[in-house]
Amino acid sequence: MVKAAKRPGGQKTEKDPPIFSQEYFLQNQADLMSSLCLIIMSGLLFKPTRDLSAKFCFVQHNTTNLTDPDTKPMYQVGRADMLVTVFYSLLCIAVHAVENEYFWEKIARRLRLSKTRLSEFMALGSTLPYHIAIVFGAFYVMKEEGLLLDPMALLTSVPVVEMPMLMKFYWLLILSFALHQYPEMYFMRVKNEEMPNKIIGYTAFIVPVTAAYVTGLVYPGTVVLVIHC
Repeated sequence: MVKAAKRPGGQKTEKDPPIFSQEYFLQNQADLMSSLCLIIMSGLLFKPTRDLSAKFCFVQHNTTNLTDPDTKPMYQVGRADMLVTVFYSLLCIAVHAVENEYFWEKIARRLRLSKTRLSEFMALGSTLPYHIAIVFGAFYVMKEEGLLLDPMALLTSVPVVEMPMLMKFYWLLILSFALHQYPEMYFMRVKNEEMPNKIIGYTAFIVPVTAAYVTGLVYPGTVVLVIHC
């Protein structure tokens, strides 16, 4: 039986939820996801698990000779991208939880919103940093690839078989963000009647994004993402 802890003055705090209960997972989602990511990353320290952990943490499917310093590393789409996407989606869940707890929830308390307004505020506010990151990330990638001064290059190299590491990593993060929205509904306590519409919306985003990545339409797709955000 879990006993309530006492504060100075005899006041009791709320009871901690039982381990492995639903409330326990909801309250400790950031810690649990961060711990899982740390376990995966710790595999890089040991030789038997290094190769497996690297498939989760680093961009895979290099097609160039990395020993040549004059050769620009290029990457293609492959099966290992699914592992990278899962790993960074776990990071997205952890970051999302910390962001909500220490920023958006505090603002919502001060605004004293109704339950309906609070749900809308948390849904829109918590995804705002991700949309900003998508836009600024796109401009940074385009700048590094020299495409801001030569926008026509976006159309002359479509579709691509290979892409630079920075471009591939950017798109893997986009896919990770899109994937993390599904379990995020559980952690955000989305009502059952609201889930179908959200699932349709999330699917309408992840399907074309995945299609653009797999078919090599990453350059025009980046422009579309910026316009969408």
